[in-house]
Order: sequence, then C-alpha cells, then structure tokens
Amino acid sequence: MRGIVTLAAAMALPPEFPYRDLILLTAFAVVVGTLTIQGLTLKPLMRALNCTTTILSATKWSAARELCIPGGACKLRG
Repeated sequence: MRGIVTLAAAMALPPEFPYRDLILLTAFAVVVGTLTIQGLTLKPLMRALNCTTTILSATKWSAARELCIPGGACKLRG
C-alpha cells in the first residue's frame, strides 16, 4: 500500500501534461527504491540496535490486555 498515493497522483495527470512520462517513471522509481532500501536495511538495523524478536503466546497477549484495559478505561472516563 505504500506509495500508492504517489503513483495514483502521477497517473491522474492528463496524457498531454508536459513531462508526464518522466513524472510517472520518477514516481515509480522512488516508490520501488524506497521500499527496496527500507526492506534490505531493516534486518541490519535491528541487529545494530540489538533488537530481538520474540513471539508472544496467546496467554501473554491476554495477560497484557488484562493489565492494560483497566488503565485505558480509567483514562477514557476522565
């Protein structure tokens, strides 16, 4: 979904718009380039920041929800 607005805006230009083809190419290249660069650098960045991934079990998620819901409800009440 990322970049769809950029591409949609570029494609919405009328066909007789000056440099429309160049704008389309540039928009496509920027979207693909940023997605590729971000995708390729995410894992090294996570390693550099010492982030580890853990998969939480359903019981841990429910325990976290039980802890958070009363606090959130209290905030909503004012």
